[in-house]
Amino acid sequence: LPSLKERDPQLYFAILKKLEVEAQSAKEMSFLDGLSYHQKRFVFGEGKRRAAICSRRAGKSHSIACWLLKGGFESPHQESLYIAHSKAMARKIMMTAMEQINRSFDLGLRFHEIDGQLHVTLPNGHKIWLAGCKDAGEVDKFRGIYLKRVCIDEAQSAGSWMDELINDVLEPALLDLDGE
Repeated sequence: LPSLKERDPQLYFAILKKLEVEAQSAKEMSFLDGLSYHQKRFVFGEGKRRAAICSRRAGKSHSIACWLLKGGFESPHQESLYIAHSKAMARKIMMTAMEQINRSFDLGLRFHEIDGQLHVTLPNGHKIWLAGCKDAGEVDKFRGIYLKRVCIDEAQSAGSWMDELINDVLEPALLDLDGE
């Protein structure tokens, strides 16, 4: 009997390509394997909006990093956003978490600064902007962008301008990509 490669080379190479893509996807998502039960509930939750209300040292930053990276690997050439109180805190909290995950799982992440803003770029072209927003004067820098995922860290410490940030800026930025 002739092999599939001989009978239908186009089908053979299509199957081979699909298997390669699935193997790459499994490698990329391997960082999710070690999450605890509660972390998995956060990362794999089906709701568009979620909150992590937990004690200190509960693994919240790691969970958020995994959630952002998972969304990034699932959404090539799009953008996500992580907001901390300041750019320095975004660097210290989220960039550190993502660097550790990248070292442990060799994900091929690139960490760089563009126009003074911190970015993490995934191999598929997805960018995660690590930003700071300490007051109402910084809200406008997030207008007019399209986002797949957004995380506001330590939101309880923000002022009354948080309503404008969420309702007038971030919610519209998530609409076009059906973001979370």
